[in-house]
Amino acid sequence: KGITMFKDEENAIDRRYRAFRDERDATPNKLNGYAILWNNKTPFGQYFSLNTNFGDITKVNNLIRLNGDGFDSIGTVKAIKDDSGIFIEATLHMNTPFELQRLRSINILLAKGLLIFIANPDMNKLNSHLGGYVSDKGEVTYWPLIDISLVPVPDVRNSSK
Repeated sequence: KGITMFKDEENAIDRRYRAFRDERDATPNKLNGYAILWNNKTPFGQYFSLNTNFGDITKVNNLIRLNGDGFDSIGTVKAIKDDSGIFIEATLHMNTPFELQRLRSINILLAKGLLIFIANPDMNKLNSHLGGYVSDKGEVTYWPLIDISLVPVPDVRNSSK
């Protein structure tokens, strides 16, 4: 009887895995969008331009998110500098049911316009850069990209209070 019970559990696990695999294979895991737009001023009056030095953006390949303990990788990215800004092509990890559920949640938030891509600099390089990284006019001249984050859109309704 014990062997039969084990076989039934094994079959149930196998069915759940096949269902997960089928759903995973049917779910698109690609996200696209801009992390930076040229001449789009921040609330601090700073902006990026075609002249901004981003370092070697071909080395930017990690999509991260903030969690309770710091950051973790949720996918890979390709950063592309074009006439509008830095465009991101992201591929999210989907190896477990948890990652598949996270992707569903991210897609819902993106569809509602509640998540954006953010271009994160290498702070060690940024802090050691001689001559500063913002011109007197507010143009960001140096921003050594290290990775891209997917973050909630800031709530600007209360930012002036």
